[in-house]
Amino acid sequence: GLLGLAVTGEHGGMDMGPVEAMVVMEELGRGLVISPYAGAALMGAGVLRDHGPAELQAAWLPRVAEGTARIIPALQERAARYRLNHVSATAQQGADGAWRVSGVKNLVAIGGDDGVAEAYVVPARVSGAVDASEGIALFLVERGAAGLKAQTHALLDGSRAAELTFDNAPAALIAKDGFAPLEHMVDIGIAALCAEGVGAMESLL
Repeated sequence: GLLGLAVTGEHGGMDMGPVEAMVVMEELGRGLVISPYAGAALMGAGVLRDHGPAELQAAWLPRVAEGTARIIPALQERAARYRLNHVSATAQQGADGAWRVSGVKNLVAIGGDDGVAEAYVVPARVSGAVDASEGIALFLVERGAAGLKAQTHALLDGSRAAELTFDNAPAALIAKDGFAPLEHMVDIGIAALCAEGVGAMESLL
């Protein structure tokens, strides 16, 4: 049931926030649990809850709450060096109103065909220079979407991640002005990982 911690009550979740999530993360750290809980339950689901359109929330948040869908952030790019405003992936809207995303994202937890992520939150540029904060939108791309390819690899802690390549992959718009939601999502993730570190240190020391 913990996957629904940040999901609103109307969609079957606990309707809690980052503070309660830090309590959970500290205990996961204390148990040395290797799990992308912060990404799936707090970051991906949280940005969809706070900024996504109603129809997208209705389609995904109940599944997150019941544990049948994990929405994972796909944020990193090779040249970004953790700069959130450096986004070279692009998104274009067709004449039919549908969005499509192209680009490469790295180190995507539980991504790819041998992962268990059902969808990804993908920052992509709709306008502006590659390092501009303006012009970044957030999209949801489903695993298995046409034009999405994944190359999976092992990480040092024994978990797995993927490099995702998007080639005109169909996407659903979460937020057109996406930089502030992106920063907020990452801030929550950082706080969650700090809490996990506290629990791990308590266990080890």
